[in-house]
Amino acid sequence: MFIEAAKSLAKLHPDYRFHVVGSFNEQDIDVRELSDRLQFYGLQIYGLETTDFFTGFYRKMDVILSPNIPFIQAPGAFDGFPTGACMEAGVAGVAVFCTDSLKQNFIFREDEEIVVIPHDARSICEKVEHYRHHYDDLYRLSRKGQEAFHRAFDLEVQMEPRVRLLSAYLEPGAKKEASII
Repeated sequence: MFIEAAKSLAKLHPDYRFHVVGSFNEQDIDVRELSDRLQFYGLQIYGLETTDFFTGFYRKMDVILSPNIPFIQAPGAFDGFPTGACMEAGVAGVAVFCTDSLKQNFIFREDEEIVVIPHDARSICEKVEHYRHHYDDLYRLSRKGQEAFHRAFDLEVQMEPRVRLLSAYLEPGAKKEASII
């Protein structure tokens, strides 16, 4: 779906550039139409070695387009909402355009902090084109999205409910401290 949308968008504007991080490459799908406008970076493992890669990478991006759908790779397999890549991009200030097939979004305000896209190339292109012609809206979306991602994935917001849940299952009299590594 990403490549299909990229091909359509590339026909509309010669300045669009597309980037793929992950285990995909030009052998997986015909990308000749995109020629020098599509770059593959290979698999980038999150960790100390790649921190510099992602910091520099996201700094150059306007939009992350993630038209993921569940249960394709294997029964029950799903990347979650939003994906880890979308979370990292959103925290870095990149506007997040992603699918939500399982209707899991209860945190982000649609079209204010995140753009939920259908799994349909034509509709994706319409959303992207809207923001191309309303760049101030894209800027606001990026800024508000970044604030929302920071709020949603703040360490205390994420860890406090987990620690509370784990504490409830500790044996009576057990030490009520947890070490998190």
